[in-house]
Amino acid sequence: MTRLIYFTILSEFALLFGAPLVSTRPLHNARVIRDAAQVQDESYSFVIVGGGTAGLTLADRLKEAFPSESVLVVEFGALDDSQEILMPSDGVADQARLFDITSVPNAELNGRDATVSAGKVVGGSSAVDGQFFDRASREDIDSWAALGSPEWNNLEIKWGWDDLLQYYKRSTLFHSPPLEVTAQFGYAWDNEAAYGVNQTTQIDATFPPFQWPIQSRLYNAWAEYGLERRVECAAGGKYGICWAPSSQDPDMQTRSYARTAHWDEVPSSQRYDLLPNHKVTSLSFPNGLLSPPSMVVQRVDSGSSDADIVVTAEFEVILSAGAVHTPQILQRSGIGPRELLESAGIEVAVELPGVGQNFQDHPSVPGYDTNSLLVEQTFYPDPSMISTNETFVQQALDNYFNNQTVGPYTMGSGNTAVYVPLKTITEDYEALANVVLQQAQGASEFLASSADATYAAGYSAQLSVIADMFKSDTAPTLEGPFSDSPNSLGVLLKPLSRGTVMLDPANLDAEPLVDYRTFSNPVDVGIMSYFIPYLRGYYETSIMQAMGPTEMNPGAEVTDQSAMIDYLRQTAMASYADPCCTAAMMPVEKGGVVGPDLKVHGTEALRVVDASVFPLIPGAHLSATVYAVAEKAAEIIVGRWQGEVKRRQLRR
Repeated sequence: MTRLIYFTILSEFALLFGAPLVSTRPLHNARVIRDAAQVQDESYSFVIVGGGTAGLTLADRLKEAFPSESVLVVEFGALDDSQEILMPSDGVADQARLFDITSVPNAELNGRDATVSAGKVVGGSSAVDGQFFDRASREDIDSWAALGSPEWNNLEIKWGWDDLLQYYKRSTLFHSPPLEVTAQFGYAWDNEAAYGVNQTTQIDATFPPFQWPIQSRLYNAWAEYGLERRVECAAGGKYGICWAPSSQDPDMQTRSYARTAHWDEVPSSQRYDLLPNHKVTSLSFPNGLLSPPSMVVQRVDSGSSDADIVVTAEFEVILSAGAVHTPQILQRSGIGPRELLESAGIEVAVELPGVGQNFQDHPSVPGYDTNSLLVEQTFYPDPSMISTNETFVQQALDNYFNNQTVGPYTMGSGNTAVYVPLKTITEDYEALANVVLQQAQGASEFLASSADATYAAGYSAQLSVIADMFKSDTAPTLEGPFSDSPNSLGVLLKPLSRGTVMLDPANLDAEPLVDYRTFSNPVDVGIMSYFIPYLRGYYETSIMQAMGPTEMNPGAEVTDQSAMIDYLRQTAMASYADPCCTAAMMPVEKGGVVGPDLKVHGTEALRVVDASVFPLIPGAHLSATVYAVAEKAAEIIVGRWQGEVKRRQLRR
């Protein structure tokens, strides 16, 4: 049973058994603005568009550095005080916390569309994710630096693994689980290598006090299959069998996310204002591109008659609206591909063809579906009991809500996954890498028709970098998460296909047109076809055979590659809820949108700080990397303005 169903019934059972659904949260210390008119005539030092994972982190760090300066955060979603948002889960079921966006049909997935995952609440996607708090690999982040070479080789700001690790550490406070919990589940970590930096406000991370009994059997089967049992996968070496902590408070076993870490505890003496339920529709540059842009802010409540207002910043504006809405705001503001902007009747402020290009996510496929009847008869408790056994559910809820904080409700989406290099999956790894290198010579063939020559050059550079990773002994290509079910899932960590996020010229107020273009580069579907026999080999281990698995999908009769590819086109999911890369940090000559200082090319006081700046998608769930990028961005911005702030203080 999926954990989505598991938590969909949470509110119903919580009410049935008398569990509180609304917590007593701390009073909001920072000011919550309900009416945009309150900020119409106010002057803020910094304005951040988006109060999500990156936006709240950045605002908190700016206030720590500059307590005398003011910060405004404009957030589309609501300030949600409910208890259920704090309970570990892999997605809170309330659709009000998610944007309602469906992609355009995907030609290579037999015309199927996909749900676009993006949090619509204060805290953003960190408020609704599965709390699987893993990091990118060394190779992932070093590839970012490679894409800035040679153009940025002599610049002071660097984006390799050794540069970003300190910010991963700065963003997270890891809590060792109790000794008895560690012994029970075999948890492993290396605090010195991966964590060890304490700050006033950080995301809590720990291992939960619960795992489903089947988890240890699955873990041991992967070890029997030949994968290395890794002590720590968050310090750069991410391959083999990995433990990942949950972004979770170790005492209350509640979700730790951008709001709890970077909003709830803001001192009341600081001018840090939050404007929820509002959106920035566009930016303009009345004083030129070297000055901070003005913003048009609009209330998002349906039927609202509130007039739009204009907000300004003294120092700079930072877009943190996410990989879907950041490019949309840029395009509405005249920053983007000229042809698109002119077709929409928008005056071009900065021609940047890469805005909205380079869209990436992790496609996945159920590689081996089993008959799990034997599992339900062998393991107690098993996840099916959440939907079939009211006595078990009552006990689990009582344990959680009565501050015992034990049992299945303390667990998010699980804490284990395997990360497998292409070299381990197939002997054809070198041939596949060579095909990708050949593609780099004619990269535009695999891109959307809207892509120009500069972005094609950037994509060519990406293909060369990925080809090198395909030959690596340690850079993972496959993620196989496992926790509560013998069924497998194969996640492609290094997709070659590139989608687009473009505003709709026919309706500028609508959600943007999201096109995943999954499998538009045919190497992707070819690589994923190797996942199926690789995962079948896992089920041939003695540990898995003892559980009596029967292959239900794709079916044992599906053995040749063409049949596997047909299966993938029918079943592969375009998104693993990891959208990114639509305002890529690459040189403008490679279709980039921001520089290493995260300023939008061609501007001086406009930056982007969110997952859209990733040039390549990391082989990880995105939240930990977004926090790290926000921490590094904060240091860059503080360094830029600390002299001016000191001068202002002397004048006051």
